[in-house]
Amino acid sequence: MNINLRQGLIIPRSGNEYLRRVGTGVELIVDISFLRVVLAHGPANYLIDETSTMAAAWGGPFTASGSYWLYWDIDTLTALPSYGVTQVEPEFGPTLPLTPNVDQHFFDTTDNYMKVWDGYNWIQRIRVFAGSIIEGILRQFGNGSQVDIYGDFVAGPIRFTPVEAPVIVELDDRNFFFVTERGDPSQDVGGLDNFRMGRLDISVVAAVDIGKNIAVVYNDDGKVIPASYTFIDREIVGITEDVMLAGERKNIVTKGFIEDKLNFSFTSPQITKLYIDGEGRLTIDVPQTSSIQAVGHIAGVHTVYIHIQTQILLLGATPTPTTSIAMSMSPTPTPTPI
Repeated sequence: MNINLRQGLIIPRSGNEYLRRVGTGVELIVDISFLRVVLAHGPANYLIDETSTMAAAWGGPFTASGSYWLYWDIDTLTALPSYGVTQVEPEFGPTLPLTPNVDQHFFDTTDNYMKVWDGYNWIQRIRVFAGSIIEGILRQFGNGSQVDIYGDFVAGPIRFTPVEAPVIVELDDRNFFFVTERGDPSQDVGGLDNFRMGRLDISVVAAVDIGKNIAVVYNDDGKVIPASYTFIDREIVGITEDVMLAGERKNIVTKGFIEDKLNFSFTSPQITKLYIDGEGRLTIDVPQTSSIQAVGHIAGVHTVYIHIQTQILLLGATPTPTTSIAMSMSPTPTPTPI
């Protein structure tokens, strides 16, 4: 489903009441068609559509002098939704607080994960806030993003298998996301859920030093070298996930996700196709000469999904030799922004 924000609420009639104090708790009121909750989690956006009133969703009790912030939560193990409360005001931004209080919620806009301080570490959580109770006064957070992120995004409810276990895609850096289903199947706009999720790596030997996140092709000796859109006699076989030194054997990614917070910082929307430049680097620019070979899609600000397509030769293309390339590079090359 197409949405126009991340980490917030979508209410059909802005200003409509959806929270009410009842006894010692707070009731979730749905007297319109639905209330849509959008929870961002790294490269993914999850939806919770509230379609009926929930008595005492937040049970309390809430004291007249206390401060409380009410949230929706998706369990990071089971993917099941629930309601929760914190007494520490949530924050967001690009820099984590240096001296956080225990149970401090902070939405990190550098990687789009909600994090909670447990006294020792920042723990990832999937949460978005409904409102607050400050000194007995109930306040709704209302329609919009709670972290000022607007644009064109894709979101859906979390997909479960027949045995009711969520489908999980593992990313590097110990991150993951749940696979989602599109909320509106009539809109074939794609999304993270449309990708084929299997990860496929192959083991190769480098003929020369090769940088990180570089597309490679085989040379005549059966070793890999950096690819180029000017090569019309060699198709791309994969993308390096680490620096490779000449003669070194490592796995490369031929299909699956690569996350790189240091070198990837995409501003184009998810599902934007990726190609390569003359040195094998990933780019959204379509080659205008020689060959076109799509290698994948943007899956998030710091994440790509590799799915290499068949090479398409452009008219008048002239082969470029691929057997004598030498590439001078230090073992830890300077990252090249895309």
